[in-house]
Amino acid sequence: MGSTYSDIIMEKPSLRSVGISRAEGLTALDSVIFNREDWDRMDAEEASELRMEAIGEAVRFHSKNCREYEAYCERRNFDPEVPLTKENLSSVPQIPTSVFKARELMSVPKDEIVRCFESSGTMGMKSRIFRDEITLARLSGSLRSSANVWSDLVGDVDIEEDVFVIHLGPSRREAGSVWFGYVMSLIELEADTKHLMKDGNVNIREAIEMATNALTEGKRILVVGAPFLVREFCAQASDRSVRFGSNLYLITGGGWKKQGGKAISQIELAEFARSTLGLDSPKQVRDVFNQVELNSAFIQCCEGRLHAPPWVEVIVRDPFTLEPSASGAPGILTYLDPTARSYPAFIIGEDLGIKEEGPCPCGRHSSSIRVDRRLKVSEHQGCALQLEKQFASVNL
Repeated sequence: MGSTYSDIIMEKPSLRSVGISRAEGLTALDSVIFNREDWDRMDAEEASELRMEAIGEAVRFHSKNCREYEAYCERRNFDPEVPLTKENLSSVPQIPTSVFKARELMSVPKDEIVRCFESSGTMGMKSRIFRDEITLARLSGSLRSSANVWSDLVGDVDIEEDVFVIHLGPSRREAGSVWFGYVMSLIELEADTKHLMKDGNVNIREAIEMATNALTEGKRILVVGAPFLVREFCAQASDRSVRFGSNLYLITGGGWKKQGGKAISQIELAEFARSTLGLDSPKQVRDVFNQVELNSAFIQCCEGRLHAPPWVEVIVRDPFTLEPSASGAPGILTYLDPTARSYPAFIIGEDLGIKEEGPCPCGRHSSSIRVDRRLKVSEHQGCALQLEKQFASVNL
């Protein structure tokens, strides 16, 4: 029997190494994710061609296999069979993330679902996203397959032997259906990782001791967690005389939400970390942007840009009309992510920001996003709410 997508999740993601070819059902997108080591250095033209093909295939698949999405396309007068171009890509129907709080959207039979993930639910209701093996494998591959994504953090050291990860959050088992816990479990496959959150509590002192011991052992240390926990790590380490220099990086994830009534600024956090931990540079604080409805992560480079993987199309829309905004103009950040097979990951998010294009000094050519703030429902979500009502009124 041939290898499955589950096999790919548990090994280095190379289609060639597990003996799977496109003839066995894998697409050009899979070949890039699992077989190409430099996908994050793909030039703009090649990346555009990949998106057109992958998103077109995904739209046709979901319109045929997700009844709600098919009906939604009809209501939006969108024909999935019309070839996608740069000019009509923004016409692909996108789903407000609020819909995932009210409906169970699936494009595969329920017996193919292997995990259901939930959002943090900080605003009340939680999104529920159902993933099959293929969807999970693509997420895994997109986080682990490119040596360049994390290269300037890890340097030339051996990831398995010389990198130590301290996660200020729960293990996969403890996290249950929480999305970020699963993302962290993928990192655990690569490097020695300790999860410190138990029953909702984190022993920051233990984390500091672990980091100090790892430093004496010559390890490269990655401390990963929500911004407010990372800040607490820095605060409690401030009474130590340990200087971590270039041997420690702080990776934030989970959103820059308010803690204790005050928003956390990444710029302020980076400077605070530099001064309290004795870091060589504030660039040693990096962010990873993802949300449960997306099936790809945006990883911040050394220049501070949150780069989209080359297969994800970011569309910035006017918050009042939902028409595409002019290049460089702020608006609602929306996404077309073709890596999700079990559900249509064509979403209208709840963040306001901008899309930055053009080559980055870090060497990447993919677009990046800058998230400014969350939407205020009363001010900006009128059109998105209308789309939500339109989706909810679909007759099946």
